[in-house]
Amino acid sequence: MGYYYNWEFESNTAGYETYNDIITTDTFYSNGGRVHWNRACPAGTSNFGRKILRGGNNFAFVYPANLTEAACAAHNGTTLVARTQHDLEAGILNAQRTELARDVFLSHEVAVLAFTALRGVVVDGRGHAVDGRGQHRCFYLANAGVEVTLIDLVVANCVASAGSYGGSYGAGIFAGAGATLTLRGVTVKNCTAVAGYGGGLYLGAASTLSVANSTFAGNAALQGAGLFAAASSGTTCVLRGTTLVGNRAERQGGGLYAGTSVTVSMEACTVDANEITSSSNSDSTSGYHGAGCYFGGSTKVTIQNSFIARNRGAGWGGGFLAWTNSVVKLVNTAVSRNRCLYRGCGALNYLNTATVAGSTFSDNAGGAYGGGLYMTSSSSLALSAYTFYGNSATDQGVGAPAPQFV
Repeated sequence: MGYYYNWEFESNTAGYETYNDIITTDTFYSNGGRVHWNRACPAGTSNFGRKILRGGNNFAFVYPANLTEAACAAHNGTTLVARTQHDLEAGILNAQRTELARDVFLSHEVAVLAFTALRGVVVDGRGHAVDGRGQHRCFYLANAGVEVTLIDLVVANCVASAGSYGGSYGAGIFAGAGATLTLRGVTVKNCTAVAGYGGGLYLGAASTLSVANSTFAGNAALQGAGLFAAASSGTTCVLRGTTLVGNRAERQGGGLYAGTSVTVSMEACTVDANEITSSSNSDSTSGYHGAGCYFGGSTKVTIQNSFIARNRGAGWGGGFLAWTNSVVKLVNTAVSRNRCLYRGCGALNYLNTATVAGSTFSDNAGGAYGGGLYMTSSSSLALSAYTFYGNSATDQGVGAPAPQFV
């Protein structure tokens, strides 16, 4: 018989209906309403699903493709070798560790969804790619508590748009609120969130991201083209030996966007040749800033042993910008050859606290004020063992509100 799960659907035209068995590959449609799941999988098991229930008024709900005993399987601790998307999805559900034997070209996004969060999921690409073919988001990781590790994998040519499940967030990888995501030796490239957030990767509120020896290259979005981290004091991004290169955001955060109160740590990273592409920028707080990195208000940022260079197109903060009440520590880092339109072509700190130690600002240029570093009034700056050379600005502070600029 297997396990069958009751569900109730309340439509604005049909009232209540109860179904005891859903085994389908179709999509259900309705004029709107609510879905109530009455039971989950048995203890110690979990389910995997990617189908969408759609209706009027933007109604949408994800349900597992098969709600039977076979779809509620315990992870068996073995390793599954995947040659197809079906293999990959089966491995995520059952084997916990999945290794790719070849590139996988997607016919739909790979979704990690469950009534209870899947923990300890590992996908080892072994150098192979998961490719969205310019049509699909690649990975969608949802439910608080989900834990996924991607290793030695290429995530490429992924697209998210308003019509994607969950909207235009995280074309390469979407990790929802409360997720834990680890990337080791991963390349996320040529992914686009159309008029959205996180071309390469979107990290939800109160989530944890750990990235090592990875690359985000050639991704595009409205904000956070390489990587977008949603505002939350519980959101943490740790990047080690990672490169953000050639990503293009229309507004903020070409390489990286970190929302309000996010904690960011970057060590031995390269932020290179990222860009703000908007043609309607302005010399104001409402302008489009932070071509390399954009750090929202009250963020805690540590950047050490890193290289921030050749980023361009920002109104303020060619290399990076940090907003009000942030705490920024820049240690043994080179900020070089960045360009901006107005202020702080190397970096701009707005009403916050910054520490610069053992770092170099060189050959940054293009704006009116603070070619290397611009600090607004009421900001605090501590400098030690620093070097500034070759930076230029067209107007060294005339009309600026008592800034500190170098």
